[in-house]
Amino acid sequence: MTATAPSPLPSPETLQALGTDALDRLILEVADAEGLLTGQPPIVVVDDASGALSAAAALLGENPVTLWCSSRLTLSAAAAHLEWLVANDLLPAEAARRITLLDTAPGEDAGKLATSPALPPGALVLARLPKAVAELRKQSAVLALAGCVAMVAGGRVKHMSRSMNDALALSFSEVHASRGRGSSRCLVAREARPDAALPAPAEGEAAPELWHGGALPEAGALSLRGVGGVFGGASPDYGSALLLRALLENGADAAPDLMIDLGCGNGLLSSALRTAYPGAVLRASDDSLDAIASTRLTLAANGQPVDGEKTSLTWEASLSETPDACADLVLLNPPFHRGAAVDAGQIKTLLSACARVLAPGGQLWLVHNSHLRYRAQVEEYVGPCRERARDRRFTVLSATLRD
Repeated sequence: MTATAPSPLPSPETLQALGTDALDRLILEVADAEGLLTGQPPIVVVDDASGALSAAAALLGENPVTLWCSSRLTLSAAAAHLEWLVANDLLPAEAARRITLLDTAPGEDAGKLATSPALPPGALVLARLPKAVAELRKQSAVLALAGCVAMVAGGRVKHMSRSMNDALALSFSEVHASRGRGSSRCLVAREARPDAALPAPAEGEAAPELWHGGALPEAGALSLRGVGGVFGGASPDYGSALLLRALLENGADAAPDLMIDLGCGNGLLSSALRTAYPGAVLRASDDSLDAIASTRLTLAANGQPVDGEKTSLTWEASLSETPDACADLVLLNPPFHRGAAVDAGQIKTLLSACARVLAPGGQLWLVHNSHLRYRAQVEEYVGPCRERARDRRFTVLSATLRD
């Protein structure tokens, strides 16, 4: 009788000490049960919000581990947790050194990291299922094209759908679901398809009457592009359109020398700013790799290439890579809330970042849901505030940096 090989998984006590949650542990156990850990393949961990799953993967053997995150904030949080684990002797330094965090060096194009990251061939992928099926489709295509041989992606059953299986099946030959545990289960994908291909970016446009309402007679429709799970895909966001019309109809107090689109998304605001203020320097900033890739494509579709001087893209969380007191104009349409619940910490972080990067006399223009009250916070963090537009759904405010 052949003895069963011992499981390579760390002990439950070790996994708990690393900070793994129930879904992390289910992903690891399904990978083990499927025989995917045999031979210690290289491992790619996708969007590990805590860093705990990456730490556990590094304890499976001598296999290298690569962490690929679509969010800069997630990447930073994971890196901080890994450092904490090592400092507190919960993760051996040797194991931590086997973990590579995919990042960009200054001057590199973060958009390329969204669609062609440096992933090791023959890797096993451990991931959490993204909310957007379009993101899963792009993500799985990137992984298959990189030569990854299998993928175990876990999620909450209530957020899963058959369309996720279909998205994985476009890039992998075999896809099946694991048994559920509690409220979670995993999808297992094997054998990258030889015909796997990146999905084409979504295409759309913002009509002139939507984004400037006649304030720019020479400007026509803006072409939009959407990569993966970027907010809004390639559709114009109504709040952003209202913000643009208010800005262009009222005008900033002075033509900006340097302007920032914070949370550039699919590039609607960036392309509109580039059109309205052709002489200014534009810095488009977002925490999402898909947003950076989408904005680059939107600018290119409108004949506005990114040259690194007049127009640049920055993958960063809350303007963390942007110098102090550099901007004359900041536009902001962020996810200030989750559902109807205000995320007070996010508001504080973003408004504080805006105040830090604004030059003396610089202006912040932002849009928010009308049923939420942000004027007091804007005045507290930035300065005197004016309401520029309002309807049943959205309110546009402008604030001038306090002396």
